[in-house]
Parts: sequence; C-alpha cells; structure tokens
Amino acid sequence: MMISLFVIGVGMMGVVALQSYSISQTQQSADYSQAVMLAQDILERMRSNPHNVKAYQIASHDNPVEPVDCAAVPCSSQQLTNWDLFHWKKSVAQRLPKGSAAIHYSHNHYVIRIEFDVIDQIQSKHQTVNHYTLTGQIE
Repeated sequence: MMISLFVIGVGMMGVVALQSYSISQTQQSADYSQAVMLAQDILERMRSNPHNVKAYQIASHDNPVEPVDCAAVPCSSQQLTNWDLFHWKKSVAQRLPKGSAAIHYSHNHYVIRIEFDVIDQIQSKHQTVNHYTLTGQIE
C-alpha cells in the first residue's frame, strides 16, 4: 500500500512539473508569435512608404519623439516614417517583456531584430537571449 502511494506521488509530481513546463513554453511561444507579427508589421509599413524606406533604420536604444498625427492629417513621407517608427517601437515595448527593436540595412536587405525577455517559470529567472530576426528585401 505504501509503495503504491509513493509511486502515485512521484507520478503526480511529474505531472505537475510537466504542466509547469508546458505553461512556460506556451508563454514563450506567444512572445515569439508577437515578435513575428511586429516584424511583419514594420516590414509592411516600409513597403507602403517606398520613397523613404532608407530612413526606417533605427537602433534598439533609439526612441523616436512623438511625431505628427498621420491618422488625423496628411503627412509627408518623412513624417510617415517617424509616425511608423514611433508607434512600432511603442508596440514592441508594450507587447513584449522588456521588448526592444532595431532595423538596419545590410547587403540590399533590411534586417529587423526584436529582442525580449523570457521568464523561465521553472527556474524563476529571466533570460535576455531571445530574439527574432526578419530579413526582407524591399523593391
């Protein structure tokens, strides 16, 4: 009787550990999905503003100032770029834990890099090594 209770107890601890791991992986998957959507969003914004696409380069530590409201008034190509970058960087920071992003031009391609923290719920620690990189060509 005691042995069967011990075996059941060990099995239940395994189930709890597996469930905890599953929850943390689900959150990590959601963060990566969000990063993919954000990278695709800025790439589409860049494609919709082809006259000023080279101005979309921005470092991860740069935070654009709030631009003219392009949703309310007509904007120039540069104003639209500022509008896009401001709202995109704001979305990255809001939707991802400690999210930051950068865009740079390299060898006829734009590289969009989004970095964010992932909380390892099993070991209760933060990791800052997770990132998503999208490379796209704008013609």
